[in-house]
Amino acid sequence: MQLGEVAKTLNTQQLNENLIITKIQEYAKTPLLNFRSSLFPAIISKFILIAVILTIIFIAALSFVIYTIFKKVINNERGQIGNLKALGVSNFKILSNYIAYMLIPVIFLTLIG
Repeated sequence: MQLGEVAKTLNTQQLNENLIITKIQEYAKTPLLNFRSSLFPAIISKFILIAVILTIIFIAALSFVIYTIFKKVINNERGQIGNLKALGVSNFKILSNYIAYMLIPVIFLTLIG
């Protein structure tokens, strides 16, 4: 089909009748639908904001739980830490051992989740 033929087809009365039969309305005649479609960006931005806030709350709660568990483990093994220091093990090696003790399950569960 040539461009001229397409233009003629669009201007025919038959096309207008087909639009009426399928109940397609002009943009100006559908204000409620236009209002709804204009709300999509605002709604999406609100959902993103809620997702960010819930993520921050979840990370804060998770950090608190990890801190509490880490503190309890260190308090329970205080005698072993003292023995290791008395044997000359560096603070970095002791600290890295306990950090790995906590990070390995977190990394593993993060990959699964």
